[in-house]
Amino acid sequence: MKIFTTKGRLNRLKYFKYSMLLLLLTVIFAGIAIVSFQSDSFAFLIVALVCMLLCAVNYVGAIFLSVRRLHDLNLSGWWYALICLVSIVSGFLQEIENETMQLAALGLNFVVMAFSMYLFVKKGTDGDNDYGEDLLKS
Repeated sequence: MKIFTTKGRLNRLKYFKYSMLLLLLTVIFAGIAIVSFQSDSFAFLIVALVCMLLCAVNYVGAIFLSVRRLHDLNLSGWWYALICLVSIVSGFLQEIENETMQLAALGLNFVVMAFSMYLFVKKGTDGDNDYGEDLLKS
């Protein structure tokens, strides 16, 4: 299974499995990085930087997985870019010390979470679609 590609489709089960694998690896790498940063040793600093790089690679892999999952739903991967933009706007709104803006940020966070859940639970299109053949029909 190729993780770092946007070509083709990815069904719910594989999306869940690979997402959980990337999450687990990210938690492990982040934990090692946090512990390593607390040391004064140069070697531990290198370990921490390598772990942070691996976390970034995992994040890129998650983007590719999400785009392929959207393809399974016969949707463009650009929908993921839109959700990332919504998440960024929400982050900026959270920094504004205004109750209305904070509520708006909360609403945008709900949209992002709902979209994420949609990717996990929505059945892919039956049969072939614009992005490839049905992975479950064989």
